[in-house]
Amino acid sequence: MAFFLLIGIVILFLYSYMFLDKDFLSPVNLYLLFSTFSVAAMFLLYREWNMNEYGALAAAVYLTGSLFFVIGCGIAKVAMSRNIYQRKIKSEQNIVPPRVDVSMIKIVIMTAFCLAGVYGTYA
Repeated sequence: MAFFLLIGIVILFLYSYMFLDKDFLSPVNLYLLFSTFSVAAMFLLYREWNMNEYGALAAAVYLTGSLFFVIGCGIAKVAMSRNIYQRKIKSEQNIVPPRVDVSMIKIVIMTAFCLAGVYGTYA
């Protein structure tokens, strides 16, 4: 079953690489590339890790999750390309987008919450 998982991940990687305009540093492409290396390395320790017990359901769940990740990145790519196109049209019309101002007190409050969260996690 691990062999089918490897083939499925390679197919997903090639499809997402072509679909995302050959963007090698896209999160889904990096994920699938490292998943390919991980599953390939799994064959080196096949007996020690008892991979003969790896079932079809586990491979199907892993491939389904990877497929949804590919679909999500594709949706994000389409949404972002639309925003870039709209920004290009606005810049050609000399429309300046409004500046987003964040007050210093909001920055201090958010930084305090983040630091408290880090402290609570590691303390």
